[in-house]
Amino acid sequence: MSTVKQIQTGYIVKEGSNVKSWKKRWFVFTTDGNISYYTNRQETCKKGEVDMRHAIKAIKVNGKKLMIEIHFDSSRVFRLKFDDEEVEERWYKSFIEFIEDNKTSQNGFSRYEEIDLNNFNIGNTIMQTDKGSVQTVIYTRTQIKYSMKTLLKLTLNSEEIEYIESIHNSLKLTECPYLCRTCLSFQSENLHFVMNEYPTKKLSEIMNSSILPIPRVKFYATELLLAINALHKCNYIHMEINPETVLITDDGHIFLTTPVGLRASYKCGYNYFAPELLEKKQPTAAVDYWSYGILLFAMAFGEAPFFDTNPSTVCKKIISEPINFPYNTFPEVESFVTELLVKDPSKRNCDFEALKLRPFFVGINFDQFQKKEVSPQ
Repeated sequence: MSTVKQIQTGYIVKEGSNVKSWKKRWFVFTTDGNISYYTNRQETCKKGEVDMRHAIKAIKVNGKKLMIEIHFDSSRVFRLKFDDEEVEERWYKSFIEFIEDNKTSQNGFSRYEEIDLNNFNIGNTIMQTDKGSVQTVIYTRTQIKYSMKTLLKLTLNSEEIEYIESIHNSLKLTECPYLCRTCLSFQSENLHFVMNEYPTKKLSEIMNSSILPIPRVKFYATELLLAINALHKCNYIHMEINPETVLITDDGHIFLTTPVGLRASYKCGYNYFAPELLEKKQPTAAVDYWSYGILLFAMAFGEAPFFDTNPSTVCKKIISEPINFPYNTFPEVESFVTELLVKDPSKRNCDFEALKLRPFFVGINFDQFQKKEVSPQ
């Protein structure tokens, strides 16, 4: 259960709502968004209250020293005057923080809420490894579904915990619509990360049903490239991009999962592994662009380029054999994939801005895709 706490208290002069007179009142601003005011500090009977959850903006009034206006969605304007600049700044900062948190908190949580496992109903397990699990959960206050990653602290050292937490903090800030975003994190005896709800459909299901038409391949490729770039901006290398970790939302868009701290084995085996991973070299962001290239090849031609039922043979092919394209392939697809599947990671094209300019993406408006304004092909 969330506990309501005081954010700010103090005497402020307010403008009357009906009679436009100014009176000093004792104000109490609490974490539930309620601003209550009283005749004085000792008074227990409220003179009035304001619900900041409906506030649109708070501004300092130009030309009127130490006055703040709070604008509400009902067109109401609540005006306050202060006797001290430092006090005004403190209240102003609290108003801005609450309004921004309330406006931008699309994940359903507030910075003022104290969350623990008791706030969630735990559902099905989506993924399980020796490091932890991902489960479907419902946040009881809003009944909104999420995915919750739980990592076992006993399996992690302090450096790993610090790294995992830093990545998830970055994932809270990402604005990429095709990347699994972290909404909230907290600790019990384990680490818990509340994330966007996982879609139920995997890209592998679509790929297994038929070879995808090139417009659909380009659509998925654009969204996935944006997701990979956003992930790398969070200083995270995925290393497991394949048809099992790329999900498809109900409205047909890419959803790249973020298995930070969970290294899992998928049905895809080694088919999407970069050569340097198989050779146990230090991985860089280039491994994700290799997997991206393999995935594009598989979507366009129906099978990964180095596929074999024998895992050992797959590894040998990835490390030493050239890529062979089917006859009558699309030139822009072949040239783009070829740039991505260079075995030497230092020579592989991993430049996001350069990749966007390749003929493969002619006609693609990346700004529209970034805003999720393009419908699935």
